Amino acid sequence: MADLYLSADFGSSSTKIIYQFHDWSRPQFLLLDPLVESVSRPAFDDFWQRQHWHTSIGSPLPQQEAWLAWQEQVYVVGDLAHQFLPDCDQIFKLKYENAVWKLAAALGAICQQPELTLPPARVRSLALGVLLPYDEYIDRDNFFTFAAQVLNGYEFRGERFQWSLKTTFCLPEGGGIFSDYLMNSGSTLVRQQHLLVLMLGHRNTTLLRFDRGEQKAADSPKIGFYADMLQQVCRLKSGLNEALLLNALFLGLKQGKCFTVAINHCGSQIYPSQHPDWKSLKAIQALVTTTVPDLRSREINQLAEAIAIATEQYWQKISKWLHKHLSSHLETLNVALVGGGAAIFCAPELEKFLNCVPTSELRTEDRINGFSQGKLIPLVWQESTVSKIKQLSTGNLLARTNNLIHSSNNAYRLVDAYGLFRYLLDKEGFKPKVEEKPKKSKSRAKKPKVTP
Repeated sequence: MADLYLSADFGSSSTKIIYQFHDWSRPQFLLLDPLVESVSRPAFDDFWQRQHWHTSIGSPLPQQEAWLAWQEQVYVVGDLAHQFLPDCDQIFKLKYENAVWKLAAALGAICQQPELTLPPARVRSLALGVLLPYDEYIDRDNFFTFAAQVLNGYEFRGERFQWSLKTTFCLPEGGGIFSDYLMNSGSTLVRQQHLLVLMLGHRNTTLLRFDRGEQKAADSPKIGFYADMLQQVCRLKSGLNEALLLNALFLGLKQGKCFTVAINHCGSQIYPSQHPDWKSLKAIQALVTTTVPDLRSREINQLAEAIAIATEQYWQKISKWLHKHLSSHLETLNVALVGGGAAIFCAPELEKFLNCVPTSELRTEDRINGFSQGKLIPLVWQESTVSKIKQLSTGNLLARTNNLIHSSNNAYRLVDAYGLFRYLLDKEGFKPKVEEKPKKSKSRAKKPKVTP
C-alpha cells in the first residue's frame, strides 16, 4: 500500500490533480496555474527578501506561493510564476519537460496544507498515474526517470521532501475517460462497440478510436482553444486579456443557459445546445471598459462578431481533422465519449457533426434510434462523473482556492484525471477507508419544566 495515490493531468490551462492518502475515505482535488519558470538562486533570494516582508504576519496558501529548489536552481510554479515575466510561449513546449516540476510542487502543496497533520518527515511512497498528449506518450519513460530523480530529494518552500515511486503508469489524454467508461459499462459491452473518445483541450485536441476494445486510431494535433480561439479573438479585437476572455466565454455559456441535460439509454447527454447571443451577456459586456454609450455599444458588437468569427475558424480546423480520421467510420460508431473544457464550447458543432441534434418534433424513440438522414451517434458527457467531482468540493482542504469546481465547465476539465484516478485505485487494489457516519444520540433532550 502506498502512502499517497495521485493522478495528474498536466494540462496547458491548469494542472489537474486528484489525490488520496491511504487512510482517507475519499479523494480530493487540486488545481494549479500551469506556468513554470526557472530562476537562479541569487535572483530568487533577492526577490524573496524584497517581496515577502509580510510572511511574518500572514502567509499565502502553499499552492498560491509554490516554489521548489533542486540542484542550485529554483523553479517557481503556478500563480507565483507570474511575478517573473514567464515565457508566454511555454504552452507550446513539450508537457513532460515541465510536468516534473508541476508534480513536485503539487506534492509539496498537498503536504503543507494548514489543516493537514502528517507524520515527521520521511520517505513517503507514491502511486502515480499521469496523462500525456498522445504525441508525447512515447516520452513517458523519460518523464518517470526524471521524476524519480527529482522526487528523491528536493525542497518545497524551504521544507525537504523525499518520495519513492511505488507504482507508475501513464495513459494518453482521453485514456482516463475511456477507463472510467470501461469500469462503468463493463468490458463485455465495450468489446461489442465501435467507440470514439474526443478531448478538446487548451493546447491539444485528441482523438482515440476503438473497435470492439482494440485501439484503431489515435492523434493529438496542436489544435487548441488557446491558440485557435482565444488568441484569434484577441487578434480580431484589440485591448483584450486572454485570461479574462476565457473566463467570460464560459461564464457567458452559463448565463446564456445554452445547455439542457437530458437522460436517455446511453447516459446523460447535453441536448440541445446553441451558442448564445454573446452581445447580450453581462460577462461579455464586462470586457468592454469604455463608458461612452455609443462607443460601448459599438465595441460590444465588435467583440461579439470577433467571437463568432473565431469560433467558426476554430471549428473549421477541428472539423477538417475529424473528417480526416472519421469520414469512413461514422456509420459504424456506436458512442462518442467527450471531455475537455473546450468540448462544452463546441457542443453545438459536435452535435451536428455526429448527427445528434434532436428537435422538438422528434419523439423519444426517434432520439434513440436515429434520423432518416443518417445515423445518430450518442454523445456521452459523463454527467454522473461530473456530479461526483463536484461533491469533492465539500470539505476539500483546497476548496478555498478551487471554488470554481462548482462550475460545470471546470468539473468537465477534471473528468479525464478523475477517470485515471479510479483506474489507479482499481489497478492497485486499494479500498478506501469507509467514511464513518455520525452516530445518532439515543438520549432525548429533556423538556423544560413549565412553572404553573
